[in-house]
Amino acid sequence: MLKRTPPALLASFLISFVVLLWRSIALGCSADFEVVSPSVEMIHQGAMFAAAVLGVLGAIDLGGRSTGRAAVGARIVAVGFGLEVLLAFAWIGFQFYVQSGHPESAFRTLFDVLSVASTLSAMAIGIGLGLATGRPVLALVGGVIGCVLALPWFVEGAIIDMFHVGFRGMMIIVLAPRALMVIAMGGLAIVASPASATAPAEPRRASIGLAQASGALLLRLIVAGAAAGTILVATRGPFGQHFVRLVVLATPIFNVIALLGFARGAYGVARSGVIDLSRYAFYGAITLSLWTAGVLLSRIPYVYEMLFHADSDNAFGSLFRTDSPLDVAISSPQILLLISGAGVLLVLVAIARFARLRGLEEMRENATVRAGVYVVLVLGAVFIERYGLSRVDPSSGLWIGLMAVSAGATVYGLMMAARLCSETAAIVESDPGLPSARLINGPT
Repeated sequence: MLKRTPPALLASFLISFVVLLWRSIALGCSADFEVVSPSVEMIHQGAMFAAAVLGVLGAIDLGGRSTGRAAVGARIVAVGFGLEVLLAFAWIGFQFYVQSGHPESAFRTLFDVLSVASTLSAMAIGIGLGLATGRPVLALVGGVIGCVLALPWFVEGAIIDMFHVGFRGMMIIVLAPRALMVIAMGGLAIVASPASATAPAEPRRASIGLAQASGALLLRLIVAGAAAGTILVATRGPFGQHFVRLVVLATPIFNVIALLGFARGAYGVARSGVIDLSRYAFYGAITLSLWTAGVLLSRIPYVYEMLFHADSDNAFGSLFRTDSPLDVAISSPQILLLISGAGVLLVLVAIARFARLRGLEEMRENATVRAGVYVVLVLGAVFIERYGLSRVDPSSGLWIGLMAVSAGATVYGLMMAARLCSETAAIVESDPGLPSARLINGPT
């Protein structure tokens, strides 16, 4: 039954469960505040964003395999996960709203609205999965599970006040039921997945996906080069401080766009059914890219505050004024570079495997070498930024040289990966290879 469940849907529930279970256990066992620090919150929000987007993709896949009432249920699931994606962006707006100094009453009202919307999305996912099974009673069960195990914050607050638990007890009461809800929803998703048949693969779709991934990597290349160039010139040039701040703020925004584009392209390849292109490698790349995009999204309000409201005392101001090693490590861009780099590496390895299976020895050697060089470049850039730039005076010539080398390594690595994706797209389109198949809806 697991094999016929859309991989994106399984990945969505697995990510959600692992993160919620980790948060619950960590809060229950640790005596340190680090487990509820802003950096850990960014990990949580990034994972939830990735799970929501994967849920939308998996629900669309499930709808394509289903008919009648089951297809309607799959669409409702997609709407529920889509609402979760919108809530991720709404949360960013909520943080900016808080920073603007609005009264506490407005803060609580807006927070309650977001909390109710989250409960509604859980109910929609449960109802939709229940309908997708073809058994209306399970739709009712799914809706009740979503309502009871994902209560609005003000209801949970009343329960917490009733039992007089501390902060960690409060968080466990909030997170543990959601972990149970994810298990139940995952079970419904497995039951709802119909028996599948095979259909011809779509090499054209794989080619388009690889081309989109290449374009997204080129966008990241441009963003990395532009950001590094602006900072380098600003140290010796006429750029004003305000302009540099805008560039620093725009960098994560454009990186999010590029990461989402890369995930979109990888999803096209994963769904194409071209058997020589490992769909599991591409789903892994999708997950890592979406997680990185989610973390970058959650970082934007903190970056904005650091740049424009460094002296403020609001609730979101502690991230960049902490001495916690966990905060420094997780919130640093080096960690995100490693995670997103791992996603790109999975694609490069999948391409090398594709070339080996197709008997394209020259391409296989080329892809293998580029994958190795890419790893060296990414690790080199991370090492320079982590252990070089942080220990050198920014006004010195050595700092400028290290910055240029780090940026050059990042740009060259992305350029190699983009070129390899583009070359593979051309080969897949011109030489479809042996017939392969993909899963579609079959008789139940």
